[in-house]
Amino acid sequence: MIELVSLSILSVLILVVFVLRYRKRTDQHSDSALKQRALLNYNERIIYQRLIKLLPRHIILSNVSYSALLTSKYSHTRAKFNNMTADFVILNSQFQAVAIISLCDSMFTQHREDRYEDALLEMAGYRVIRYAGVPDLKRLSRDLNIQEKSMAFA
Repeated sequence: MIELVSLSILSVLILVVFVLRYRKRTDQHSDSALKQRALLNYNERIIYQRLIKLLPRHIILSNVSYSALLTSKYSHTRAKFNNMTADFVILNSQFQAVAIISLCDSMFTQHREDRYEDALLEMAGYRVIRYAGVPDLKRLSRDLNIQEKSMAFA
């Protein structure tokens, strides 16, 4: 009889512990306060300013989702690029992408992920230019093949 009572008490204690743990888990999932954050970091702001100076008749977009640039018939293919973003997309006046500028995470090495992302865009027919660090105006002008007089793509 004593064993049955002690077993019942132990069962109730275990049940109470599980209930308390479950309640604690659901309380931990509450949201934190939302805060604004900068859309572009310091280096991205510099590049953006240089691009709009070099290409006044073009539209410069930043942090563009690959899902806005690419599509595929199959959802498993779309899932491969679902969380990727292009740093800058340069559009002409007809809103066609003429170039995509990507920035390396590291100034010294191009990671395998960077090459994969570039390859995805290039397979779709986009021109991709990748920089390690912040390119100066001359390099941007040369890489974008901009004619000095008209400031338009050649």
